[in-house]
Amino acid sequence: MKIAIKNSVLKTLENIKQSNLHTAIKIRLFLDDLSQVKNPFTLPNAKKLNAYKDRWRWRIDNYRIIGIKSKNEQHQDVVIIIIEIDKRSRVYKNLEK
Repeated sequence: MKIAIKNSVLKTLENIKQSNLHTAIKIRLFLDDLSQVKNPFTLPNAKKLNAYKDRWRWRIDNYRIIGIKSKNEQHQDVVIIIIEIDKRSRVYKNLEK
């Protein structure tokens, strides 16, 4: 499984690191492990976002990681594009349907 992370998400992760180092480390470790899992959509903290096409969320403490499930047409691989990391209270406000 391939994982792609937007640059804006990496910046957000740096900001989280400034305010909450423990959670930032947990998120980073989770993202590293996500590529090693055979099916990340069956993890206990994973949930399909029904209102959004091909979008999934993973819960880490009070933060949500939002990703888009995408297929690589050339290799028929599934790619997860991480598009947002934020607190639960704010993360869904920035998503487009």
